[in-house]
Amino acid sequence: QNIYLIQYETVEDAMKAYVKYTDAGLAAEPDAIISAASDELLADECNQTSMSEDTNPINFIYEENESTIIDSNTKLIALIDTGASDNDNITNRVSVIDKSFEGNGHGNEMVKSILEQNPNANILSIRAIDNNGHGNISGIIAAMEYALNQGAEIINLSISSRTTMLNSVLESEIKKAVNAGASVIAAAGNDGADVKDYMPGSVNEAIVVGACNESGERLSSSNYGYTVDYNVVADSTSQAAAKYSGYISSHDYIDLNSGLIFSPDYSEMVSDKDK
Repeated sequence: QNIYLIQYETVEDAMKAYVKYTDAGLAAEPDAIISAASDELLADECNQTSMSEDTNPINFIYEENESTIIDSNTKLIALIDTGASDNDNITNRVSVIDKSFEGNGHGNEMVKSILEQNPNANILSIRAIDNNGHGNISGIIAAMEYALNQGAEIINLSISSRTTMLNSVLESEIKKAVNAGASVIAAAGNDGADVKDYMPGSVNEAIVVGACNESGERLSSSNYGYTVDYNVVADSTSQAAAKYSGYISSHDYIDLNSGLIFSPDYSEMVSDKDK
């Protein structure tokens, strides 16, 4: 279950290493882009953002891992997002992509949604998504590793991307986190499509959350599918995931009569030939 992030000086060197490892029967995947679960996904998710030695998330884990251990008597929520403004609920703010601790406001919206459900929540803000709403899979994995090392019991991933060979390594990291005892809360995505084609929404081990109205009816923009565990009253699936994270941080059970969380309508899942 070990995952290694390896950086090469050139694309040519990276491709040579990729061929070498795959020929040896090892699982090797290039880095890939993933986005905050907003209304639109990145048009071309195969494009890569540039990465330097200073912004390599591997270096960040090495430099920061032992210096900011969190001591908390309640469940710690690791919010992996664009970063957040400092407040009394933020136990620490770190970044795996740059020297900023907050970005375009998406992270602050997620904090607000968490606190709506648990005003006493402890939140570890990890910036792994940039101001444009995009990040690399390597950064998400680095952030998850950091969260686990800090003892986070809940990892909130209000992010979404179409599943490709390039981002499937995130599934292994989610399984690792769950096996370590953490609950990984994932947004279903906002394309109104079957979540089986999306990451992290297609991962069985994650708690996948869609969005619905106050009657429990799925929003037309919310992805759906057999891996969606719950629909939460919210304007988007990123907000829904954050609300769910806040809820479970202060509840030991899920109350489906609360008017907040609903079971999905799995009758929606019919094949195209049956439509």
